Amino acid sequence: MPCQVAPTKRAEGKPSRNATTRVTWRGLSHARARNSEGERPAGLEAERDMGYGSRHPTTGEGRTIGAVLMVEGSPRWARSPQLWHPASWPPGAGPICSAGYMASNARSPAVVGPDRLRWVESIDAEVQLSVSTWRRPLPPAASLQRAALLDQVAAQILACGEGRLRVAVDGFTASGKTSLGHEIAQLILRSGRPVLRASLDDFKKPWRDRHRYDRESGAGYYRNAFDYPAVRGLLLEPAGVGGSGECVLCSIDPLTQIDHSAVITHVAPDAVLIVDGVFAFRPEINDCWDFRIWLEIDSELSVQRGTRRDQDWAGPEAEAVHRNRYLASGHLYIAEVDPIRLADVAIDNSRFDRPEVINK
Repeated sequence: MPCQVAPTKRAEGKPSRNATTRVTWRGLSHARARNSEGERPAGLEAERDMGYGSRHPTTGEGRTIGAVLMVEGSPRWARSPQLWHPASWPPGAGPICSAGYMASNARSPAVVGPDRLRWVESIDAEVQLSVSTWRRPLPPAASLQRAALLDQVAAQILACGEGRLRVAVDGFTASGKTSLGHEIAQLILRSGRPVLRASLDDFKKPWRDRHRYDRESGAGYYRNAFDYPAVRGLLLEPAGVGGSGECVLCSIDPLTQIDHSAVITHVAPDAVLIVDGVFAFRPEINDCWDFRIWLEIDSELSVQRGTRRDQDWAGPEAEAVHRNRYLASGHLYIAEVDPIRLADVAIDNSRFDRPEVINK
């Protein structure tokens, strides 16, 4: 069955600047993108399988553009010139062309509007990372159930507005915060929004000052490890709608202890900042978030995952560190803040392949 393209028309039949074309996946087709008056957007010359063959409106340079595919209401980029059902996508399928037209951010991601197409010099953009050496690898390809949930969360974030957004990913240690932050970042990036990533681990107080306070017990870690004035003043406030747009993605590198607070990153007017870290909903910074994600896992699972992950640096003490410091501080946080009640979405992330929303 062909891919259906149904123009939206105004009742009075007059030209509409905001005409849109609704695209529904029904198979392969040479679908033509036109507005309600049957006109193609300026600069658009040909289409192939819902992918646009275009020319730059100024230089006239020809480009082949990856096909845009609607998946449960969310636009995705597939490899040009063919479309695949999302279940058949190869690992890493996504934006693969260097320039062209792409849909700008619509409040309803199920609508692709020719009048809302914009030229971009590159859709092969990357997430802006910090200079921190504390890095986690990108997670493996998501299962179908996980991919569907991630699409829903990304759509909720984009629905918060077209200006700068600040997203928090919180949860127990080893709950999967960084991995989910990376996954959401890629989806937001594919929507056309600039994305920045940061971690609260890069805003801890320097180790050289640890003799001044307890930082190794559960209570001490919860009360004293993080520099919340720096999180707020260097990262979150500048990255907000009313902020300066000049933020710091890393204050103190947790591995090298180098101070990077003078390294400034520009935040575009429509950028989305995604920050992962424990205690993100603490009252010192909670009002800075535009969207909050909580990842729920069992206490013992947190200790087991964390112990396996941190064997390299913690050695035989890894389990004790996780149980007596990180888990204890997490329980104190739960008791004082009750972060699940503050979350816009809470996800049971006990199984990476089968996450479930738990606060519907």
